[in-house]
Amino acid sequence: MRIQLNKKDVEKLFDNNDLDIIEDLLKITYPVSIAKGIINFIEEGKGKKSTESLKKYLISSVMKGIRSHNRDEDIENFEPYLEERKLFRKKLHGFLTPEEETYLTVFSKDIKGFKKDLRGRISKKAYESLKRIYEDNKEDTYTLIHRTGYEVDPIFEDGIRFGSSTEIYDMCQRMDNFHFMLEAISLCNNYKYSSGCFIIKIPKKAITEKTEPIFYKEEDSLYLNPKYVVAYAPVSGKKVLTVEENKEAKDVESEYYVDEKVHGLVSNFYHKM
Repeated sequence: MRIQLNKKDVEKLFDNNDLDIIEDLLKITYPVSIAKGIINFIEEGKGKKSTESLKKYLISSVMKGIRSHNRDEDIENFEPYLEERKLFRKKLHGFLTPEEETYLTVFSKDIKGFKKDLRGRISKKAYESLKRIYEDNKEDTYTLIHRTGYEVDPIFEDGIRFGSSTEIYDMCQRMDNFHFMLEAISLCNNYKYSSGCFIIKIPKKAITEKTEPIFYKEEDSLYLNPKYVVAYAPVSGKKVLTVEENKEAKDVESEYYVDEKVHGLVSNFYHKM
């Protein structure tokens, strides 16, 4: 059974000093020896380490365990979405943006291949969540993905680290077709051992006309504002599992625009997607 607890739930347990409940939770997601070791570290650290650092360590450990447990549950109980084939009738696409129309014109043969390859790869829940996210306000926003093996919560909270670059396509790939997006997500394990993809929604005009800043500076790095990181899709062996939405996304005060040159930051090399 999946564990239906989020980060805020775990924070509340820590704040209430419910370590017995947290230990029981850890024993579900870790071997008993590791679960006890985590709790002992917290107990022994009281008075020696800051409460904030102990809290951060414990919550990170618990959330890693929960996500690992839920991933295993999703794999064991995987129920794929199987798209129905409509015979003797044209399949209507519904409203298409100019970008989608262009994609369909240029890559129509590829889409047929995507649909064939995707059979059995996307869970029902993941398909429904990703379809809703993709279609949401698509006429005014671009949908992008960011492949990674990084932890979920830091990116949900702080956004995606870009280092010194404000080139949005250095770190993210734009999706102008829903089936192409599903295919790209399902194959993310091929990119630097990624274990999933973050889904990003940014106003089109923020990219094409620079109508609003989308990056903010923290110490010596630029980050994509976390308000644009809307969800995370875990992937295992090309199977796209239950999508986790960023329901507590914060809006960090931004000041940097796409492609803006920012002085005084450490330079980094990025692989273009």
